[in-house]
Amino acid sequence: MSDVSVKAKEESAGARVEAGSSISDLTYRNYDGPLKTRFVRWWVVAQSGLRLTWGQGWFYILAGLPLFRFLLAGFLMYIRAQLGGNLPNYLGEPDGQRFALQFWSVLCGDTNSMLLLIIALVAGGGSIAADNRANALLVYFSKPIGKIDYLVGKWMSIFITLLGVTLFPAALLYVYSLVSYREDGFLTSEPWLGPRLLLAVLVPAVLHSSLIVGISAWSKSPRIVAAIYTSLYILGGIVAFIVGGILYKSNPEIQNVIQHCSLRGLIIGIDQNILHVIVPNIKLQRGAPVDTVEIPKLWPLLTIAGALIAGSLTAAWMKIRAVEVIRG
Repeated sequence: MSDVSVKAKEESAGARVEAGSSISDLTYRNYDGPLKTRFVRWWVVAQSGLRLTWGQGWFYILAGLPLFRFLLAGFLMYIRAQLGGNLPNYLGEPDGQRFALQFWSVLCGDTNSMLLLIIALVAGGGSIAADNRANALLVYFSKPIGKIDYLVGKWMSIFITLLGVTLFPAALLYVYSLVSYREDGFLTSEPWLGPRLLLAVLVPAVLHSSLIVGISAWSKSPRIVAAIYTSLYILGGIVAFIVGGILYKSNPEIQNVIQHCSLRGLIIGIDQNILHVIVPNIKLQRGAPVDTVEIPKLWPLLTIAGALIAGSLTAAWMKIRAVEVIRG
């Protein structure tokens, strides 16, 4: 075959390709998909954590347990109203906080406090520790996601879970009280109970989310995170109670603050200030007077809580990185 015929065939083939479709280099193409704002970026991380937590069927049973404690409180309110008058009450409570004391006792009681601790461990123990163990941070940060987006997303996934399991039953109990005791002075005696209740529900969710994220960022094992956090929760309360008892005779006001210098104590004391309830300390002896546990000063508790939150989030920020830096 001559050079002329070969050249003619190449020109003919080129003409057919050019007439049918164009061929171009597709090894690199600009991204032409939707552009998301930074607000949506952290939500992607939060959705991943929420799906991981709520995707387990047994977790719904655990998350529903706080509801039974609020239902029990509503039932007791109904029984007291039927047996002892229109308004439910405890012994020796001051006027203007009858319903607030009901909500405070449920939110900060032993049962609800322990349930929130367990839910926080399940939802947050492996939030960052599991990613550290699987080296998933390298995958996260290969996307258009920064450290702020990642940290906020992990924090929000725990916060939304804790807030949901508490806010929903608290709202149901509030609506029940509003419908049942509206004519008995529910709104007139405690008009700001609704906004105060919302703030009180936020306190344990914020504290648990912040502290467990900080601990989880420094570990690769969710079990170790759960053990450390549980130990801090329990031992902190014991130490605060012992130190407060030693200072009782010297300065009862300082003792009241010291006894709230644990994780649960901070939640109890801050919520007591928000709901403005003076807790009755009921004596078991017949005829004994009913004394009260005064409201602790708010500013020391807020200072300690703020320092714990800031320190935990800072610790998480320092530890979060795509690759582990080894220094010899």
